[in-house]
Parts: sequence; structure tokens; C-alpha cells
Amino acid sequence: MKNKMEESLKNIRIGRQVYEIMDGDYILFNGSSHQFCSNRILYRKGFDSYTSVTIPESVLKKIPLDKMKKVEYENYGMKLTKWCF
Repeated sequence: MKNKMEESLKNIRIGRQVYEIMDGDYILFNGSSHQFCSNRILYRKGFDSYTSVTIPESVLKKIPLDKMKKVEYENYGMKLTKWCF
């Protein structure tokens, strides 16, 4: 079972882009949306670069969050939850 989960979590497809999951990547829930966050630049728009991408509900249903490490913390008065790969 663990092998199957690791194989399915090598890549995540959001829209037309396929992002490779690397060490340090995580999913962040900020109270209203889930975001795929990374230490590297995921996409650029003009002169701006972004390290996070919003995950649609259809993609989120395919990710086994119950098998990932869950960390809850508070930052600037907001309660945040992140799941580490």
C-alpha cells in the first residue's frame, strides 16, 4: 500500500500543468482554499513569480490527505493547516 501511495504522489496535475513533488513541498489550507506550496518557482506571470498554486476541489479529492503528516499552527492570528508530503 505504501508503494502505491508513493507512486501516485510523484506528480500532481493542476489544470494543464503537471508539478513534480519534491522534498519540502506541502499543501496549505488557509481557511478558504487549499494551495500547493513549494520552495521553488512554480509559475511566472509577467515579472512576478509564484511559489504556490490553488488546488481545485476535484484534484484535492484524489490526494490521500489522511495518509500525510498534518501540522496545525497559527500565524498572524490565522489558524493554518498544512499537510507535508
